[in-house]
Amino acid sequence: MPAIAKMFALPKMRKYPHGIILDENAETLAAFPNEPAKLTVLTLTDTGRIEKISYWGPAKEPVAGYLK
Repeated sequence: MPAIAKMFALPKMRKYPHGIILDENAETLAAFPNEPAKLTVLTLTDTGRIEKISYWGPAKEPVAGYLK
């Protein structure tokens, strides 16, 4: 993300009701499961444990089902 976009996007993203991991370092993200051309969606329990792992393809799937 270009620096100018970060100035506006990151503060807005911090206000989202759901958590987001945003990292530009491939080494950091290597520990997370992934599928090509998809975002990894981790559903957590109230205690922070991973309950479900799913993958969202934003080009082909509506976001409504993933942000409930």
